[in-house]
Amino acid sequence: MKAVPLHLVFGFLGSGKTTFLKIILDRLGSKKRIGLIQNEFSLSQIESEFLNQSNIEFSLMEVNRGSLTCLSQSEDFITDLAAFIKRENPEILFIEASGLSDPIKVIKLFESPILDKLLYLSKSYVVVDASRFYHEVTFLRSIRNQIKHADTVILNKYDKLNRLEAPEEIVESYNFKKIKSWISDINPFANIIPTTYSDIPKDELNLIYSEGSGLQDKNYFITRVFTSDKNFSKDEISAIPQLLAECFKAKGYILNDKNESLALRAKNGNVNIIPYNNTIGRSEIILTGENNKISSLTKHFVR
Repeated sequence: MKAVPLHLVFGFLGSGKTTFLKIILDRLGSKKRIGLIQNEFSLSQIESEFLNQSNIEFSLMEVNRGSLTCLSQSEDFITDLAAFIKRENPEILFIEASGLSDPIKVIKLFESPILDKLLYLSKSYVVVDASRFYHEVTFLRSIRNQIKHADTVILNKYDKLNRLEAPEEIVESYNFKKIKSWISDINPFANIIPTTYSDIPKDELNLIYSEGSGLQDKNYFITRVFTSDKNFSKDEISAIPQLLAECFKAKGYILNDKNESLALRAKNGNVNIIPYNNTIGRSEIILTGENNKISSLTKHFVR
């Protein structure tokens, strides 16, 4: 059984996450078997009926409130998710997380030996409401953290920029260029997609559709999160591109021996490490790749 590519979808209530998922179902559901995981508390009757308006069949698993982040409930969630994947055999898996979820804690759930042969992290999305962007990013640390670790930021309700909820001096200079600058300051590698009604472009859908093709079963893909309170020396940082040369994907933030922050992204051997303008409390790296290759990197990133 091939490991299933997992797509995490973060965002606050009302941002457009459910609309985004319905678009995925409508446009890809006839081509791929899609599995969808949602928290029961986030799935209102209206949202449930909205998703069911899709004529495409999909497998749905509802989890108890807090199961994605509460350690006391995570063991049951892991067991239930493994059973769901084996039973439904999805080709793509989407998990809708709440606006309060910590991406690192959610991703670490999938390191369980029960799950690591069944799925791997493909991409993280965060859907944000353009008209509330200033308010949410200013006052909600969880949203900033989700943007920080996202691969793609969907700037939804882009048509409502003129209804910004922010101080007057901010409104006067508020436009897509300004928002993009704010997002890039939080995550310099984020792909930013402005949308109305979460309608992502065909190119992005094609990337989702093609994910997982050509992967081999024998060296199954896994995802690992490495965190460290220690700083990386200049020589250790210089060695990272070679270490990640055969890694499928990597992303994160590291501290050098001068306590300066660096942002890291890698895909298929292409590694970028650049200065990061924000303070980070510790180094955090998310690696995805073949099991034997990721396992061999452990000694380099676990301090």
